[in-house]
Amino acid sequence: MSGNAMRLGILVLATMAAMAAAGDRACGVTVGDVTEVEGQRINKLHGLGLVVGLRGTGDSGEYMPTIRPLMALLSKLSDPVLNVEELEETRNVAVVTVTCTVPKSGAREGDRLDVQVQSIGSCKSLKGGRLFITPLQGPQRNSVVYALAEGAIRLEDPQTPTSGVVDGGAVVEEPVVTDFVKENRFRLVLNEANSEFSWATTIADTINQHTEYEVGTAIARALDAKTIEVTIPEAYRQQVTSFISRMQRLDLILPYSRARVEINEKSGTIVITGNVEISPAVVSHKQLLVTTEAPAGAAPASSSSAVTAAATTATYVPDEGHFFGIDPRHEGGVQLRDLETALNVLKVPVEDRIAIIKLLAKAGRIHAEVVFAD
Repeated sequence: MSGNAMRLGILVLATMAAMAAAGDRACGVTVGDVTEVEGQRINKLHGLGLVVGLRGTGDSGEYMPTIRPLMALLSKLSDPVLNVEELEETRNVAVVTVTCTVPKSGAREGDRLDVQVQSIGSCKSLKGGRLFITPLQGPQRNSVVYALAEGAIRLEDPQTPTSGVVDGGAVVEEPVVTDFVKENRFRLVLNEANSEFSWATTIADTINQHTEYEVGTAIARALDAKTIEVTIPEAYRQQVTSFISRMQRLDLILPYSRARVEINEKSGTIVITGNVEISPAVVSHKQLLVTTEAPAGAAPASSSSAVTAAATTATYVPDEGHFFGIDPRHEGGVQLRDLETALNVLKVPVEDRIAIIKLLAKAGRIHAEVVFAD
C-alpha cells in the first residue's frame, strides 16, 4: 500500500423523495411466530431429597442437613436411629436439591419429566447414586405435591460430578394446567424483540380484519406495546383451542421496525433494523474519509459504476474525485445500512466500521437507538 494515507470518499446521494408508507408483505410470518398466549409458560417443581448408593463419595457423617433427613427416613421405614453417632461413618448418602421443569403445554397425570439433581453438602460425586423417592411441590409455600421423583443419576458433565439428571424421573401425580382463558377472553403477548405499539396494533388489526365479517364487530384490541386482548366469539366458545390456533396462523403485514442499531464489539456484530437515517456529516478515521454529503460539482454515479469504483479503491490509492454513491433504491435519505454495505464492499475491517458508527452516533448524526450489547 502507498505511503500516502488512503482517502476513501463515501458519498451518499440523498434525493429527498418520500419513502413509501406501506409495509412489506411478511413471507411466512404469522401471529404465532411473534406472540405467545398469556399464561402459557414453563413452571418449576422442586423438592429436597437424598441420593443413596454412593461409593464413599457422599456427605460426611457429621453433616447434619443430611443426617437429619436420613434419620427421619429410616424411622419411616421402621428402622429408627437412636442417636447421631450411629450414622457418623455414613459416606454413601448425599442431600440434594431436586427440580424439574413443566413445559408450557402443561403436564397431565402420569406424564414423566426429567429431573435435575444438585448436591448441597460435602458430597464429592453423585456418580452411581440413585435418587430416593422425593415429593416435588410448586413454588408456593405449602403447595400440593405435583410429582414424585426417583431414579438413577446420570452425570451430564464429568467435570461437575455433584450435579446430574434423572431421565424421566418425575411422575406427575397432580395435573399442572394453566387456565389462559378468563371471561371468554385471552391475551397474546409479543416477544421482547417485537414489543412495540406498531406490532401490537398490527396484530389486533389483522385479527379484526379476518373475523369481523363473521362476528360483525372488532374482537381484538392492543392494550399496550406488548399485549393484545382477544374476545372469543360466541360461536367458538366451545372450540377455544381451535379458535386460538386459527388466530396464531394468520399471516402478518409487517409494520415498519423501530430504527435501531445493536453493536456487539466483542463478536464484531452489527445489527440494523428499520430505516436508520444519517444526517450530513464528515468522519475522518485512520485512513478513511467518510462523507455523507456530496462535494460541490459531484455528479451522481450509476450503481454499476459505483460498484466498480468500490472494488477498485480497495486495491489502490484513489484520487480525491473517486466517490462511492449510495442510494441504490433511489428512495432519498441517508441510510446507515447502505453505508455499512459500502464499507463492507470496500473491505473496511469491522472494528473500523463500528468506530465510524460510534463517531456518527456520538455526534448525533444517527437518528436511531444505538445499543451496545455485552
